[in-house]
Amino acid sequence: MDLTDYFAKLETDIGISLTNGQKLWYQKKHELLQEDMLREYPSTPSEAFQASQIGNWYAKQIKELYDTEHVTALSYDKSLPVHSAWDLGQADSTAIWFFQINRSGEIMVIDYFEKSDTPLVHLAQMLNSKGYLYGTHIWPSDARARDRAGVTFEIQARDLGISGVILEQHGLLDGINLVRTTLSKMWFDKVRCKGGLKALSDYKKRWNAQIGGFTSQPVHDEASHGSDAMRYLCAGLKLVNASGSAENDLAALRSYWGAG
Repeated sequence: MDLTDYFAKLETDIGISLTNGQKLWYQKKHELLQEDMLREYPSTPSEAFQASQIGNWYAKQIKELYDTEHVTALSYDKSLPVHSAWDLGQADSTAIWFFQINRSGEIMVIDYFEKSDTPLVHLAQMLNSKGYLYGTHIWPSDARARDRAGVTFEIQARDLGISGVILEQHGLLDGINLVRTTLSKMWFDKVRCKGGLKALSDYKKRWNAQIGGFTSQPVHDEASHGSDAMRYLCAGLKLVNASGSAENDLAALRSYWGAG
């Protein structure tokens, strides 16, 4: 990797001038350490700060969202259906993203919900309380798993008047990479999505002390629920587009104009 521009920037912007020998040493270390270079040998305080974010899956993408003002004040567009993506919690937290797809195909994430130990009947009440006209609810594959009574989440939800589409299982890393490439197409409400954005920012890779580096497995903690729900959102976008959204749009327009 050519670090000429990096060395020039250090000298012009910060006043750090390196000898040829120092540049060669840095080049060799960088080839070996790659992204861990900032953590092991930061040249500036700002690089040390960046290093603290290296183990976070979406740190770069979330920073770009804020830098490009994609985190802002969003309004619920009553002429469009609201879709949702769920991470199902039982003893754990349930996390739900609420989003709309505008006429330009942009993903407008207008709301976020997360709560632990919440019965499905209470989730149904929460959905109704928001006053949204719903389109597609996206659920992970474990919506088909049976509880101790032999009843699936899908069946329980249907009994409460909630229907959704269920994702097929996908590779974890494939899903994470899909989120990384999709986030730039999203807009987030800065108030209602605050908790979810924090979850995405805090979603970490697992550290392996034996190898002295991060693994390709995420840490399972309080950031996992919102991050998993976002992974399901991105994986389910193709199902939203193929699930009769034209009919949902028509229903939303009728509701908007008072004809539904």
